[in-house]
Amino acid sequence: MKAKPDNSKSDFGIWEIDIVPEAIFGAMKPNGEPLDMVIVAHKESYFIINTKIFVPEMSMENNVISAFEEALSKGPMIVPETIEVRKQEVVDFLQATAKKHKVEIKLVKRLKAVPEIVRSMRQMRNHKEVRQKNIDDSYYDAMDAILANKPDVAIEMLTEALEMDPHYVQTHVGLSLAYRELGDLNKYRKHTIEGYKETCKLFKNWPKELSWYHMENRKYHRAIFFRANLYIDDNEINKGMDLFRDLLRMWPNDNQGVRYFAAGVYAGKSIQEVNDMWDKCNDNQNWDKMEKMLIEQNKKHHFWKMPKEE
Repeated sequence: MKAKPDNSKSDFGIWEIDIVPEAIFGAMKPNGEPLDMVIVAHKESYFIINTKIFVPEMSMENNVISAFEEALSKGPMIVPETIEVRKQEVVDFLQATAKKHKVEIKLVKRLKAVPEIVRSMRQMRNHKEVRQKNIDDSYYDAMDAILANKPDVAIEMLTEALEMDPHYVQTHVGLSLAYRELGDLNKYRKHTIEGYKETCKLFKNWPKELSWYHMENRKYHRAIFFRANLYIDDNEINKGMDLFRDLLRMWPNDNQGVRYFAAGVYAGKSIQEVNDMWDKCNDNQNWDKMEKMLIEQNKKHHFWKMPKEE
């Protein structure tokens, strides 16, 4: 007896394509809105063939087509027999491209691979968010330790945080502070430079504005400020003053008091002398000397433009 031919199609030649309506990787438009993502996956193996975060300047249709074409161009990949999607709009977007490559498009109620991939991505992101919270908590606990005159405790906390992420700017900023308090100037120097280097990796050019009101930005303000101080301590005055000017341009509200340090350096004072002056003003609750120095030096060197009242 002849066996009946098996007319069922194997899942081996099936890809799934879906638009994920959430920013799993935290990608944002310039206005802060989350960006969607397209996932192209092999149905049977759950292999991710391509992921593409939406390019805001492109239409949704062009983003989906681009994700599919990129998937087709990735190495010695077998062109699928069928693409399964769960949205009619994706069918409409891909009709012409699929026809060109002789691929069938099939609208299904449920996908198999993509939901599992998305679930795994969410779990991975949640793990990263928990880890990031732990790193941030270590920094704030370390700052409390420094205020309690326990820099050695702060260093222990921050060293553990650094092992979790050796590139995190805020941890280097915290270690810079802690080692300075401890009097270990070599390690203070090392982490000041590392914090600044990691900041520069994130900013090819300094932005027009770097708001202090966004908590995320404060570590960058501090890293740049600390590096400027170190330049000036090393008698590289121009490099330090350039960074002071950059900070004051990006955020003239100047929550760190950069303008007073710039004024002090222009007045011929060292960073330590400005710090001592600042401490005396705080002790006396009278900052007239600082303000007078700022006004005098700013008239001469024009390094700070007072922001307009909001």
